[in-house]
Amino acid sequence: MKIMEDDFLTADNSAIRVSIFWGIKDINKDNIDPWDPADLGEVVFDDKFDLSAVESQKSLMNFCKDLKDQMFIESGQVTCWIDQFD
Repeated sequence: MKIMEDDFLTADNSAIRVSIFWGIKDINKDNIDPWDPADLGEVVFDDKFDLSAVESQKSLMNFCKDLKDQMFIESGQVTCWIDQFD
């Protein structure tokens, strides 16, 4: 992997990739190795997060739709897994 070319913004690559996650409460970093950049910790899931409710699913779908409508988003560049169920 070429880190400077693959992971940093350049004049030839003006877009950045953003991933958004729901249902995560925290990242436990108690036992990470500070010298290992791949050791990011352990995910702590939010027990109260519930995507099974229809209202929650509609909210997520609306979030994706609203994101796609933003002027700073390049057309066709937002991928939402929940769109498969629309």
